Amino acid sequence: MKLVYSVSPAKSSGGLKYRITVRRHKRWVTVRRAALAGHAHGSHALTIKQLFASHPILAGHYRLELAAGKSSKSLGFRVE
Repeated sequence: MKLVYSVSPAKSSGGLKYRITVRRHKRWVTVRRAALAGHAHGSHALTIKQLFASHPILAGHYRLELAAGKSSKSLGFRVE
C-alpha cells in the first residue's frame, strides 16, 4: 500500500513533515514523527513501510497528519 501525495510549489517552502498517531483507549499517542528536508513540491509516493520505519504496525485506528509550509491534511485509517 502506498501514500501518494502532491504539494504545490507555493506551499512547500518548509519541506514536508508528518506524524503518525494511534488511538490507545481515549487518547491519540504518537507512533512516529518525521520531517523530509528540502522542497517537497511535486508528486511523491511513500510506502507504509517507509512511513512507519522500524516501528511495528499493530492493529488499531491510526491518523496520519501531513504538513507542508502552512498547509496541513489529516488522514485516518484502520489496520486490522
